[in-house]
Amino acid sequence: MVKRRSKRWWVVTAFLALFCGVGLVLTLVHPFSNLMRANAMTMITRGDVYRDADGEELPYRLMMPLKVKRGQTYPLVLSLHGGGCEGTDNTVQLMSVVPIFTTAAARRDFPSYVLAPQCPPGTAWVDERAATADGYRFPTEPSMPLRMALELVERLPDEYPIDRDRIYVVGYSRGATGGWDALIRRPDLFTAGVLLCGRGVPARAAGIADIPVWVAHGAHDDAISADCSRAMVRALRAAGGNPRYLEYLDGDHNVGWNALQDPDLMPWLFARRRGE
Repeated sequence: MVKRRSKRWWVVTAFLALFCGVGLVLTLVHPFSNLMRANAMTMITRGDVYRDADGEELPYRLMMPLKVKRGQTYPLVLSLHGGGCEGTDNTVQLMSVVPIFTTAAARRDFPSYVLAPQCPPGTAWVDERAATADGYRFPTEPSMPLRMALELVERLPDEYPIDRDRIYVVGYSRGATGGWDALIRRPDLFTAGVLLCGRGVPARAAGIADIPVWVAHGAHDDAISADCSRAMVRALRAAGGNPRYLEYLDGDHNVGWNALQDPDLMPWLFARRRGE
């Protein structure tokens, strides 16, 4: 005898299918979901591990333009993740910053290469022990992951059609601290920077006053004080720079996500070209 399933079973099945389908769509199209989003992005990025002469390893993922046209060069974005994304899975770092570059609109309107390295466990772009009330003490040498990330940025234009006059660094939280460090160490390498909720080095601002930067912070940030961005912006302006600064008066450390979704951010960033 064939048993017939109740009508309720079909209703439940249809509901679950709809729920899962909507969840999948949101995971793929919403720019800031969670680890599911990072896992989805592994399908549109190439994973690899960079090894230096000393055998140190730096996992990274690289997103390429949807279509690379012969004879054309493209910008390169170095994306530096925030705290909590360290590891060796070469995936979790995609939750930080990278999603804004993976939307259909971004890939259509701003084709670019996006490099997303991952700090190995126990490391950081800048050692947090160097933190001060309004920035950090600038170390003589870069951290291992930042050094290797900078080496990668230098090497990639030899392998891909990358415009050396349009290399940008974008970082959030500890990634923004690393972004400031990268700009200060290699002003010759980067055209512009987006630094969100990070620490800078005001005493070194004069050396990067000519580099366009977009800076944002939450006034009530209790993880990294807004005084850090304020001090860096003041120092840049005193040195003749023209940083773009947005402070979210009701915001905390999470305003980085709001800043990344600013409709003016992407057009501003990709319009930056060295010498213009």
